Amino acid sequence: MKFVIQRVTEASVTINGQVTGSIGRGFMVLIGVGKEDTREEADRLIKKLTQLEGMTSITLSPNTRRDNVIMGNSYEVLWGQGFITDYIGNVKYQISPLSFYQVNPVQTEKLYSLALEYAGLTGNETVWDLYCGIGTITLVMARKAKRAIGAEIVPEAVENARENALRNGITNAEFFCGDAAAVAEKLAAEKLRPDVVVVDPPRKGLEESVIGSIADMAPQRVGVADERGEIAVMYQGIPQMAVGQHTDVLDACPKAVGIPILLRAANPQIIAVDEITVREDLLAMAAAANCGVRFLATIHAAGRQELGRRPLFSQLLKVRVFEKAVTIRREGGHRQYIVEELW
Repeated sequence: MKFVIQRVTEASVTINGQVTGSIGRGFMVLIGVGKEDTREEADRLIKKLTQLEGMTSITLSPNTRRDNVIMGNSYEVLWGQGFITDYIGNVKYQISPLSFYQVNPVQTEKLYSLALEYAGLTGNETVWDLYCGIGTITLVMARKAKRAIGAEIVPEAVENARENALRNGITNAEFFCGDAAAVAEKLAAEKLRPDVVVVDPPRKGLEESVIGSIADMAPQRVGVADERGEIAVMYQGIPQMAVGQHTDVLDACPKAVGIPILLRAANPQIIAVDEITVREDLLAMAAAANCGVRFLATIHAAGRQELGRRPLFSQLLKVRVFEKAVTIRREGGHRQYIVEELW
């Protein structure tokens, strides 16, 4: 039995062309084991490892499979406490050997902060974290959301996640053990739909079944700039039209003013507006579109060709705010919808 120990700034393991494990700054330990090796030799080498500064535990996880997964299905604690602890922001996590954890917590904190910013949580949302691991993203989101739900297929990681929620006093997070797609389908069947979905899949990426489950639920944040009161038809602050559960409405507000307000205050993915009439509306829409917002709007015209002849709207077509045009006509007593690609 041979141990090779090397201090590294970074290291990784590649199997069949795929990186299956990696670390940042730390120790890389290569272990060669033969059939003739004894437990006494292992104990002697383990004793040497325990003298390394920062060593907290040593575990053994037998893996006889020929695949790209390093760890086996179980592990034995040979020395130490059998887990490590770390912080991301002000959330403390306990990590067991079979659980996945980002090896660069400093960069991870920046990444999670960006995800939290993009989520635009106000405290009223339900967040799903698929492939949640030990609950790192789930618990960060839970502190800003009404409810956070994590799904993870590794039982030890789910146990860690639940313990981490208790350890940090987070009571609005819950975790399910199972395949991400199966858990998503189960929750959807129970009419529990998310406002935000976060995914941090393994290296093989998102499975098609998971993508399909997310697409079927289509959680979207929608903002409505209802200048004439024709879209939501507000009465005493309540929309009388079915504008959707996750929709913020600015009633009787000019579009040129309302669009920037929605962009800053509601962080919508889609903004719906009534009839576009003035250049200021177009400028506000173009600015929001540059921020990644999609638009649904109405324009009175006989068709796309007529729009192209109007200076105001030809500019709108040039900046590619809209992808499609839907012309609504009535023929033979029936309403017809004609969809055209704009670019």
